[in-house]
Amino acid sequence: MPKKAKKAKDLRDTGPAIERFFDFDALWSQWDPIPVRVFGKVYEAPAEAPASVRLRLGALRAERGDDGDLVWADLAEISRLIFGDEAVDEWIARRITERQLIEVVGYIFSRYYAPVTPTEPAVQT
Repeated sequence: MPKKAKKAKDLRDTGPAIERFFDFDALWSQWDPIPVRVFGKVYEAPAEAPASVRLRLGALRAERGDDGDLVWADLAEISRLIFGDEAVDEWIARRITERQLIEVVGYIFSRYYAPVTPTEPAVQT
């Protein structure tokens, strides 16, 4: 006698939905921000470059070409994208110089865009 075919399970009727997802929030919460001290106060830059920074730099490059220099307004705008308006307004109120702001942003960029070099595994003897 032939076996009866099993009835296909109706996937629409599985009870309460079980959501499965990769929790990026949990991953990103493990990334340590980059602290800097400016005028005696510690500020934190995001651990990774905000997408808005890369997008704005790309737009500036498209407008001015690859050889176009950033001007003061661009530098202040990029600083705001990284540290927020409140921090940059505090620095401006404290009369941060162009050179000082370049140093702050330059340091953060060196952390964001530094080439990643693999480390050598420890050699046990």
